[in-house]
Amino acid sequence: MTENFRETPNKKIDSYLNKLADAWDKSKDTTKIKLTEFPKYIPKNSLMQFISRYELYKLIENIPGDIIELGVCGGKGLFSFVQSVFINEPQYQWRNIIGFDTFEGFPTVCEKDNLGNAPQLKNVNSFCENSYDELVELKKIHEDFRFIDTREQIKLVKGDVRVSLPEYIKNHEGLIVSLLYCDLDLYEATKYALDLLWDRIPKGGIIVFDNAIMDTWEGEAIAFHESLCIGKCKLVRIPYIKQFYLIKE
Repeated sequence: MTENFRETPNKKIDSYLNKLADAWDKSKDTTKIKLTEFPKYIPKNSLMQFISRYELYKLIENIPGDIIELGVCGGKGLFSFVQSVFINEPQYQWRNIIGFDTFEGFPTVCEKDNLGNAPQLKNVNSFCENSYDELVELKKIHEDFRFIDTREQIKLVKGDVRVSLPEYIKNHEGLIVSLLYCDLDLYEATKYALDLLWDRIPKGGIIVFDNAIMDTWEGEAIAFHESLCIGKCKLVRIPYIKQFYLIKE
């Protein structure tokens, strides 16, 4: 893809973002002050996405286990979970927030991915977001700010999940997953991850699907149907956004 996939083609939204960016640039406040007063500048949709992840975290607050996001992209979602954990569990060191991504775009695309719409989006290396180095730096900044001397909790795992995920599990045999956020978009990687991680999710844990309800990304939905029997699952729609989650019972 030649254009930044995070840039929206919607003219109304684009105008809204441009006006907010102009207001940020015109403000006489320092950048530090503007960061602390971010609700003045943040787009509504971005705030909705943060709140949704905060509410997802609250569902598993009392369930032990790590939070895993499959498909980190620019890192907004992952760090929404980071902030949620750090706000609510400042003294609790034992919940990791783990992000898996190639950081180089889609490694492969199969026939089941192209059953949906927008085949032009589904190419090898599409959605390439080389954010790894920036996220490593931000990880250190946020971890260093905590008021207790604690262990590393934010982990970034680079590579195809079909290789990196089993390797991670091999090195962390006691892994428990309280929240699994699936945003891989594609059939093969999603199915592989679901099959590998299902038995590591305790009752009450949740799996969130970012795109499975969208015709454009039907590969993710097919993986969901094949790996998890939908008739035996309790599905819950997240208010005001497209995602839904499954509660393991």
